[in-house]
Amino acid sequence: MKKEKIDKVISTGGYMSLPICVAAKLLKVKIYLLEPNLTIGRANKFFLNFSKKIFCYSNNIKNFPKKSLNKIEIIKPLVFKKYYKSKEKRKEIS
Repeated sequence: MKKEKIDKVISTGGYMSLPICVAAKLLKVKIYLLEPNLTIGRANKFFLNFSKKIFCYSNNIKNFPKKSLNKIEIIKPLVFKKYYKSKEKRKEIS
């Protein structure tokens, strides 16, 4: 990170994100989280205190700490329903 001069990290959580987020914290790199589920994961919950924002599809996240509600940024889903519908139609044709 230091060599590449990275100034922001976006993490989706999970055990693979732990070393990257720890390094980002130590190097004072801004951390942004993405929570694609309706229950916050352990890794995202752990790094929530160190993050600038957490991007979610809803503000009704289970087990979300109330003191960090101001960090939630609602975004539109990255994959839209019409994609799933077209995929279902392709399965019916096959």
